[in-house]
Amino acid sequence: MICELHKVLYTNPIRPISLQKKRCMICLRKNVSGYANIYQVATPVYNYLFPMICNNCSQKTTHCKWCVIYRRRILQT
Repeated sequence: MICELHKVLYTNPIRPISLQKKRCMICLRKNVSGYANIYQVATPVYNYLFPMICNNCSQKTTHCKWCVIYRRRILQT
């Protein structure tokens, strides 16, 4: 799911690159794929674009995967 703001910001076509994986901020699994511009050659030193959450969590929570997630829980020790 993508919000209206990010639909406008990412008008350039970007493609998912599954070589690099990052953690989802909700489920904490390493299944967030990196994205790269379709016209950019993907190299190991290229800075990939990573969404904040994975596609599954985006669909479950109906939250844009590119928007920042703020955790409101306070962990007590």
